[in-house]
Amino acid sequence: MIVDDSVESAETIVTALRNGGIAVRPWRPQNQEELASMLSGQIDLAILGQAQQIPMSALQTQIAGSGKDIPIILLAEQIEENALVEAASHGVRAIALRHRPAHLLALVRSEWDDLQARRGLRRIEAQMRETERRCDALIASSRDPIAYVHEGMHIRANDAYLEMFGFESFDDVEGISLLDMIAAQYVDEFKQLLKAMSKGEPPPAQYKLDARRVEGDTFPATMEFATATYEGEPCIQVVFRRREEFDPELAREVEGLRQRDQVTGLLNRPTFMVALEQAVAQAGRSEGQSGFLLIEPDHYARILPEFGLDSADALIAALAAHVASVLDDSVVAARFGEHIFALLMDGNYARTHALAEIVRNAFAQHVFSVGSRSATVTVSIGGVQIGEKIASIAQVLNRGTEAVRTTAELGGNAISIYDPAASDRAEEERIERWVEQLREALVGDGFLLHYQPVLNLQG
Repeated sequence: MIVDDSVESAETIVTALRNGGIAVRPWRPQNQEELASMLSGQIDLAILGQAQQIPMSALQTQIAGSGKDIPIILLAEQIEENALVEAASHGVRAIALRHRPAHLLALVRSEWDDLQARRGLRRIEAQMRETERRCDALIASSRDPIAYVHEGMHIRANDAYLEMFGFESFDDVEGISLLDMIAAQYVDEFKQLLKAMSKGEPPPAQYKLDARRVEGDTFPATMEFATATYEGEPCIQVVFRRREEFDPELAREVEGLRQRDQVTGLLNRPTFMVALEQAVAQAGRSEGQSGFLLIEPDHYARILPEFGLDSADALIAALAAHVASVLDDSVVAARFGEHIFALLMDGNYARTHALAEIVRNAFAQHVFSVGSRSATVTVSIGGVQIGEKIASIAQVLNRGTEAVRTTAELGGNAISIYDPAASDRAEEERIERWVEQLREALVGDGFLLHYQPVLNLQG
């Protein structure tokens, strides 16, 4: 929306934005009634020029009344201290110099990026609230005794928790300290644990003690902690398990089976996605890079009938075993799809590409034998270098899938890795080549000097 009394000025602004590569669908209200009507439509940004009919205060008031997030950019001939303070008091986010179109373009792009970020944050918050609602429903119906504790006090507990400690309803436990559920000989030690967690220290994965029921009898239990939020407030999720029901060895075995694909022995997709989300979050915090690779056997639909449809699982297992044979313990490997494998490793682009080349070469030089059939199976490898510029799960998966599909369509037995920092790296390599050439010229007397006499053209 452009708020300006002059049609020519508004057209100049629109032309400057379009020439700068910004798609514009302009609105131009001529009075406050038209402004109110237009605000009911889809407005992303307001640019305020010289407008007598719609002063700055009226524009800000109507935008605030609409309940919409519409940033305001003020056009000015020059930026003065008083004007800057007044504009800020009326909700103006930036002031652009009227005679500097490049300045306006930069501010429009910046405000658009900020607006998209705010909209994205609101979507994420809405999704988080929905996720919390679903989690709360799952916890309520869970057979595990679960409670939420804030500053040592119960703020939520499910039916299994109430039953374990002998309470009839949550009203009986609401506001009661977690210490009241602990046997007397463990209270002092548990107080220190609660103090440590209140200071932000991570809770232990498990904590063994004797729990106390409302009647006063005790039983051996194992507590599990996790940081959480409840109704927007930070808290701690506590799970009580009767210790005689808890077999660590069996639990580890069950957890291992839950995380693994039964055919290949590699991690399954849900478990791999947790590791991928952690890598993406780490990149978003500028704490390092990771490489993500997808491996797909070339011409799988043609190869499978040659081995026999009844040998599909055996073929997948053989392919997975060969992938695992060339990896070290630092690489996370998973069965990502029916016949697609995924790898995740820490490191820069060079390491990611080197590992991809090792895998590609290992398949190209190997003959697979399944039953009475043997064949060479090459692979197409597509991937993404996960860094701060692509710290999004959706972007990583889309780029990786696109890369492996493109590689397969071009014949396979090849590698394609998307690296958002490739242009930066190419520029660094170009500069390094120039520096090296200059050094060689200095050492080898490779400079050729030219000169141009300076002439006075004025006579």
